[in-house]
Amino acid sequence: MITTARLRHIAQINPGTPAFDKLDAGDDVTFLPMEAVWPDSRLDLSRRRTKKSVITGYTRFQDGDILVPKITPTFQASRAVLIGGLHSGVGAGSTELHVVRPGKSIDPRYLLYLFHTHSFLKLGEAEMYGVAGQQRVPDDFLRDFPVPLLSLAEQRRIADFLDAETARI
Repeated sequence: MITTARLRHIAQINPGTPAFDKLDAGDDVTFLPMEAVWPDSRLDLSRRRTKKSVITGYTRFQDGDILVPKITPTFQASRAVLIGGLHSGVGAGSTELHVVRPGKSIDPRYLLYLFHTHSFLKLGEAEMYGVAGQQRVPDDFLRDFPVPLLSLAEQRRIADFLDAETARI
């Protein structure tokens, strides 16, 4: 029998980023506007801004976080991405992003594959609020999303298999 856990019990949703806070105001960080957020090799990490220029009005994240777009149609286009290779290990970007920081009991790649599933996208779309064309997925949807909780070894096997199959395709 597979157990499930609400995402909030195995990951932090929109957490603080202490590594960002430790940087000096003039230090560069990776900057991700929404048009740069794409899965896999299409992710554009080339833009930089100073910490001072993005200290307010932007979403902060760090290596190992998963970014999940919250606004239509980017959410429905399944543009969630696992972040790695950020300049200084941290970044800032569009406020139209949810940040999910996986905990020790969940493999980040496994969780990312769940975020790309048809059921996740359809459930999230059903929870959107706002006017047409500007609808957003609430963070409560992410916090309450039920995640099939397998052993870490099994999660890794699934993610490895999906990585290999995706590369083959």
